[in-house]
Amino acid sequence: MKSATAMGRTLALAMCWLVAVGTNALGADVPTTGKKLLLKDNPKFVLLSKDTGILAPGSICNLMPPDVQVATLTFDDGTNKHVFNLPCENWKSNSSGTTWTYKNKLAPAGPSEVKVVKLKDGLLKVVGKGLGSIPIPSAMETIDVTFAVRGLTQRYCMSFEGTGDGSKFSVKDAPAGACAPPECQANTGGFCWFLADYGQSCNVLCPEAGLAYDSATASFAGDAGSDANCLSVLSDLGVAAGTVSAETCSAGAGCIARPGPATPVRCTSPATTASAADPGFRACACQ
Repeated sequence: MKSATAMGRTLALAMCWLVAVGTNALGADVPTTGKKLLLKDNPKFVLLSKDTGILAPGSICNLMPPDVQVATLTFDDGTNKHVFNLPCENWKSNSSGTTWTYKNKLAPAGPSEVKVVKLKDGLLKVVGKGLGSIPIPSAMETIDVTFAVRGLTQRYCMSFEGTGDGSKFSVKDAPAGACAPPECQANTGGFCWFLADYGQSCNVLCPEAGLAYDSATASFAGDAGSDANCLSVLSDLGVAAGTVSAETCSAGAGCIARPGPATPVRCTSPATTASAADPGFRACACQ
């Protein structure tokens, strides 16, 4: 997943306050069957899955800033990879939160080439007006597709194998794919950083990435680190900019972004721990 740079942004978390009304519990990686993948050189793509493992997330933004990439779609053919960004501000739900729709009227301009996404229990449909950096296969090829909601909270992984003619690639009824290890969301200071979901601890987040807690969470950006490092990490993760507030917190969460509007905070006390949970978004180093 590509990290989003947020230097100079003024973010308004309260504008994206979506209450989690869904009852489905989200896991992490879900091998998912694919009903259809169509790539055409006009250019256009259609992705469709009707897998029962797909769940309505209840909330997409979950207090995140409007321009944070709360969902991404990744195409990977083994040589070329392209990430389509799906920011918070383009998502809407029905009144019950059981169906989520993403619309980008500017596609292929705007946040990405994706024009429409529909997500609900048992259904994922995506229509794009461009292919990004993915060429249409001209022979037998496999394209792995990953649709991720809120970073590591839920990842649907599909794999489409078929033969293209250079202008069209169409595969139907693909078996479930395997989820590749997620990439670091930021590499600030030479460490691998991820953004925890609201109120999530690092000892929950890091295992979701197939990794372990890294003490750089504390020594680089947390209580034993610096305000400048904390701000750099949060900026690279795309959730906060401005001036860091160093303060005593209720838990040792280290470097966090608090909502309403986005405020970067470095908890100088108590000491940063892997298990601390705070009403905000923790920056977690994992290794």
